[in-house]
Amino acid sequence: MLIGTTKQIHFVGVGGIGMSGLAEILMNLGYSVTGSDLITSSIVKRLEGFGLGFHEGHAGENIGDAAIVVVSAAVGDDNAEVRAARERGIPILHRSEVLADILRMKPNAVVVGGSHGKTTTTSMISAILDEADIGATSIVGGILHRSGTNARWGAGEYIVAEADEHDGSFLRLHPTIGVVTNIDTEHLEYYGTLDNLKRAFVDFCNGVPFYGYSVLCSDSENVRRVLNSIESVAITYGLEEGASLRGMNMRLGHNDTSESMASRIRSVTTSIDVVCEDERLGVEGLLGTLEVRSLGENNVRNALAACTVGLCLGLSFDVICEGLRHFDGVERRLEVRGESKEITVAEDYAHHPTEIQSTLEAIRWMEPNRVVCVFQPHLYSRTKFFYAEFSDILSEFDLAIVTDIYPSREEALPGVDSGLIVDHARASGADHVSLVSDMNGVANALIPQLEAGDVVLVLGAGDVNRIVPSLLDELAGV
Repeated sequence: MLIGTTKQIHFVGVGGIGMSGLAEILMNLGYSVTGSDLITSSIVKRLEGFGLGFHEGHAGENIGDAAIVVVSAAVGDDNAEVRAARERGIPILHRSEVLADILRMKPNAVVVGGSHGKTTTTSMISAILDEADIGATSIVGGILHRSGTNARWGAGEYIVAEADEHDGSFLRLHPTIGVVTNIDTEHLEYYGTLDNLKRAFVDFCNGVPFYGYSVLCSDSENVRRVLNSIESVAITYGLEEGASLRGMNMRLGHNDTSESMASRIRSVTTSIDVVCEDERLGVEGLLGTLEVRSLGENNVRNALAACTVGLCLGLSFDVICEGLRHFDGVERRLEVRGESKEITVAEDYAHHPTEIQSTLEAIRWMEPNRVVCVFQPHLYSRTKFFYAEFSDILSEFDLAIVTDIYPSREEALPGVDSGLIVDHARASGADHVSLVSDMNGVANALIPQLEAGDVVLVLGAGDVNRIVPSLLDELAGV
């Protein structure tokens, strides 16, 4: 399907997880897509296999004959390709504008927002829609294990996509079903106050049409505080009393202690009984048991969100359960990367104190010898606002190493570095929290301190996962 006269679209920063999904969708629709990025990543190589014209590095001539240039918040106005597009009068669109246009192509759009858990929840909904076999389109902020991609165009009338609230651009999206997984203090560099952030999520929900639904987690205190301001039809889910769809009796499934820790984490399941107390969902009472191939309370809540969406779409509970059984995770979401000498190495995208807390709690369910953390802070602004909270949660690990900040879209802030976190922890008596500025030096600093039975969590939303292969090699003595 090729709509209108636009033939070629250029993405600046096409290797980003949000940009790459849109690029793949547009290629599926028949558009000629080019893109640029600083490095040729595995994501880029995959897109090249679909016909992407890729340029490593940024230069004005890269945009070629593009009719539209797409950028994300990570791309500054001083980018050579942005300047070239502006000089030539080529329209420059933010990625959220392109996503909004793609959503308009489908009559039934599910958009997942929230401070935490968006990618996993979107992936779970995608698995349910796949099981329903309705030709759904999905655009996810992570690489799905089952498909090896973060986006897929379907011929049906349904689409599920992840929303990014960090700069308010998610308010351009107008879904049929809007999901809010939680609201937490975050992105204050843009919103200024928590009240402004809560107002944005209210506006997101109030953009849902009268025939749609807002699906919200009532376990989140800040969600509960805004429920009365939501004017669309609101359906809640959670583990606590009062939710429209409630999970009860949570328990671990397969957890064979005779297996290696890595195998146990990979194969573990969590089960929960699901009760519906809202006739608007078309079912009531005990619906049955959901089984999810993941760990932790927050992932159970994510599964309940996906279940609620499925019921809102009129799917049977059996189809929903089968879809979730097929969900096998997302890259960099509590993903086991390997094991050597009885030491397990896993990585997670956690980059906010709440997310790190949830990941730590989840892995402790497996009762490892110790839980060790390598954390790369993401953004100077987030470090500035939350260094004390990062310090507190990192102090709960048995051993923690902090590396330099991954700046992403930001310039350095005076006086803000990873030392803020480490100094605060040590001042509180947490001498087991240390600074290794260069992440390439982590293996040498960490390995002598490890013990059999440890789980090492490599945490962060930047590029800290690049150290995992060498860490495993050095553990093995390669």
